[in-house]
Amino acid sequence: MTTNVGRMPYLNSALFYQAMNENRITLHPLVPTAMAAAARSGEIDAGPIPLLDALDLDEGFESLGGYCIATVDQAASILLFSAVPIEELNGKRVAVTGETSTSVRLLKVLLSHRFHVKPEAYVALEDEADAMLLIGDAALQARHGVEGLPHRYDLGEEWRRWTGLPTVFALWIVRRDLPQAEKLSLQKALRTGLDRGIQSLEEATAGRPDLGMSGDEVRQYLEGFSYRLGAAERESMDMFTRLLDELSLPEEAIHAGRDQA
Repeated sequence: MTTNVGRMPYLNSALFYQAMNENRITLHPLVPTAMAAAARSGEIDAGPIPLLDALDLDEGFESLGGYCIATVDQAASILLFSAVPIEELNGKRVAVTGETSTSVRLLKVLLSHRFHVKPEAYVALEDEADAMLLIGDAALQARHGVEGLPHRYDLGEEWRRWTGLPTVFALWIVRRDLPQAEKLSLQKALRTGLDRGIQSLEEATAGRPDLGMSGDEVRQYLEGFSYRLGAAERESMDMFTRLLDELSLPEEAIHAGRDQA
């Protein structure tokens, strides 16, 4: 029997999949929002699901070995580029990538609770805006700056400075009704991939020219992530969800944000 697993197509998740080809696993490359939709529809049995979607899916899914995608300090690939300092985004338009379902909410929490600003609207990337949120490899490609948007903010770094905690972006979850043998096989594959580590990745030795990253830069980037839930990650998750609830957005605004994210 084949297990269908969502593959996050970003460099920050590459370690997880190093041993997946040694098992009866079919990988489905999916960006975060598509990953969550695939889990809901039953297209995948497991995967690194965006944090808030993973929590919403709790009834039919469970944690897979306590694995996650979290940043220790800087995220380096969750970046806000702005024409004005972040404190001046009140009443401005902020464009967000359609790939993200958690990062845009992290941005909303930081803007509201830390910087005390409220943008006029969150719009699509192709729309005219005063700031732009990019994630994943697109953010890495743009990491040195975006023309016309001179101010750059790393959301993981901003969260760490404010709370002293890591940032959890995704949780590995698995269908509760998947046979136990398949769950154990997935856990073994994840553990093996992480145990092999950065040195075994082709990207770590050859670099990623498509992202403008040398081998050393790839290693430094991946070393900035933690992949197992610990006490600090759980505390961060609790704080983030509480602060998000405190935003008290109108119901229609919440649904609109989910559609964009």
